[in-house]
Amino acid sequence: MSDTVYVKTAKGAEEIAQRTYGLPARQRTLLILVDGRNTLSALMDKAASLGHDPASIRQLESSGFIMPIGGMAATPVHVAGVPKPPSEAAMPTQSQSASTSISQPASRQSLALARMYLADSMGRIYGARSDAIRESLRTATTRDAILVQLEHCVGLLSESAGAERGEALRQRVMALLPSA
Repeated sequence: MSDTVYVKTAKGAEEIAQRTYGLPARQRTLLILVDGRNTLSALMDKAASLGHDPASIRQLESSGFIMPIGGMAATPVHVAGVPKPPSEAAMPTQSQSASTSISQPASRQSLALARMYLADSMGRIYGARSDAIRESLRTATTRDAILVQLEHCVGLLSESAGAERGEALRQRVMALLPSA
């Protein structure tokens, strides 16, 4: 779990920009450290130097201010209509996932599920900055149109969080898309 990378959710970005939720100064400082690039262990090292313990990071996550990239949440977030992921214990390690594809196919496949999952993922990762992407996804009603949007989203995520994270998103969406 120490190689997990966290990003601010829309709620976290809103707290940084407008102090909407009134986080205490120490928690807000920890929230600022979450940048979508540092691994959990690097984040914990930085947090420890400020007097925070790992529970502080978990508290930000459980309060909805941050989330892991790649769906490895300690408390998984469920999107209505999208199959729940396997438990963390059943998830492959990083070395296993690099060498294998998704082992469990989605129980349901549909264009709407794939489109909703992709829009929700981009919204959670990029917050308000994803509005244009999410609007484009709303108008993508064919498999080909969703695939075009998927490639755009994978490119953005790969640039900001690494190719592995972009590929994980691609695999999840492809598992939800019905065959051509």
